Amino acid sequence: MRVARRVGVLDADGRADPVVLHHGANLVVHLRPAPVVARVAHLTGLVRRDAAAHLALELDLARLAREQGADVVGPLAHDAGVHREPEGPMTLWPLVERLRSGRDAAAAGRALAAFHRGVRTYPGWMPGPENVAADAHRGVLLLARIGLLPTPDAVEIGERNREALVEMRSLLEDLVAEGPGRLVPLHGDPHGGNLLDVDGRATWWDLDDAWRGPVEWDLEVLAGSELFDGADAVAAYREATGFRPDGRVLAVCRTLRAAQGAAWGALYGALDGLLEQDGTLGGPDAD
Repeated sequence: MRVARRVGVLDADGRADPVVLHHGANLVVHLRPAPVVARVAHLTGLVRRDAAAHLALELDLARLAREQGADVVGPLAHDAGVHREPEGPMTLWPLVERLRSGRDAAAAGRALAAFHRGVRTYPGWMPGPENVAADAHRGVLLLARIGLLPTPDAVEIGERNREALVEMRSLLEDLVAEGPGRLVPLHGDPHGGNLLDVDGRATWWDLDDAWRGPVEWDLEVLAGSELFDGADAVAAYREATGFRPDGRVLAVCRTLRAAQGAAWGALYGALDGLLEQDGTLGGPDAD
């Protein structure tokens, strides 16, 4: 609430009643009564070398995508951050009301196509695939260190991520050699849980997993969504863009995504257990 008062969205002497909206990789808190949401690095703050850099990238991409006409949740118009607080780095966003989870597969594919068009020329820093594997590896090592995951399991998951990363790096070298434009800014995690229906429009959010890589990565994640038909979503993307994914690239993306999922699954499982013991918050939703 210090940040809300400092930037003027809450009165200095006004009553504050924050509400946790989402407790997953990041913590999302409604700074009630202000119509403002804080997005705080939570698990990402533990496993990323610089979680603030990823939050700053998310702000940049959201602004650029919206400027280019893509349907993306945008940050607060002023003083969005990144704010570095004792609780962790955080950003500020308007409270979006009247929203639901996006369940329209075709709309999801078209919205992802619009997002890719909107951010394609982004000139700033973006991580590569190391971010995908390294975050996962550091996460399972942390679980092992604090006794929430047997060390052999952590080593196995970490090695799986390492091997998948080596394969992805080799692939990216080949793609770069094919010519410019093969590696583009990606959403990074475009599954159904990160798609919102905002006033009837399929709208993406949660961009802090963004990285620069092959379009096939985002299509592989899109295809694996459990909230809509992934095949229909990919078909809509292909129709909107004319892009034809390379099966070899998809296979490498699938391997790395599965390795990443094994690590984050362990992290969420540990968090779920801790929350049940504490009894103060509901179980996490992966974001």
